[in-house]
Amino acid sequence: MTRLIPNPKTAAIASACALALSVGLVLTPPAALAQDNQYQADWLTLDGTNAMVVLPDERLALSGGGTLEFWAYPTWDASTEYDPVAVAYVSEDGPSYAISLLAQKDGLAILFGEEEELVLFDFSDGQAHHVAVSVYTDGTEVSINGEFVATFDMTPPAIEGAAFLIGSAVDNTDPFVGSIGAMRMWDVPLRPQYITNYRLRPLLSEELGDHPDIESLNAFSEFSEGDFFMVDSAEVE
Repeated sequence: MTRLIPNPKTAAIASACALALSVGLVLTPPAALAQDNQYQADWLTLDGTNAMVVLPDERLALSGGGTLEFWAYPTWDASTEYDPVAVAYVSEDGPSYAISLLAQKDGLAILFGEEEELVLFDFSDGQAHHVAVSVYTDGTEVSINGEFVATFDMTPPAIEGAAFLIGSAVDNTDPFVGSIGAMRMWDVPLRPQYITNYRLRPLLSEELGDHPDIESLNAFSEFSEGDFFMVDSAEVE
């Protein structure tokens, strides 16, 4: 289910965030997140059959630049022989991008069009880890847990009519088993310090301050309500 946030942007985000705090979590993975000032990430629990599909929307593209960030908590067993897909943006002609965890939980596979890069990292420690992929005009940077881990020259191609898939590829292939949390999509590449400092904070906070790039937010999850919110910025001055 996709819900359109009315303007003004910050008021709408505040309303959605208040709802998130009131309803609680679908799942809190054990020892997964060190909570910062009582911030609680929202979690989508995936069993391999229940991926979320968001209808085509150009605000979910990364071909023009931006940042996609989320928490990943894999729980599949050692018999898995494919790379489970955390998130993908795919049309009938193929993917613009897909981000998968490797089958042995020892890294990421990042697919842009027909090009793929691997990023080594240990996801097998029973913890949730924050992943951020920032696309610039001339390349892409990847950080995990707020620390830079990789850069490469490729960028995702532009495609039309793409669906945004959370937890699998097309037709529930290569499904993710575990939990994905606090997914956010930005229309600018976030500064590294913003990724580090705000990965454990709410988007809006009187105590901590709002996210510095809040006006560049395109979409964010509210998985505890089975929702993924699109942010309408067309009328924001």
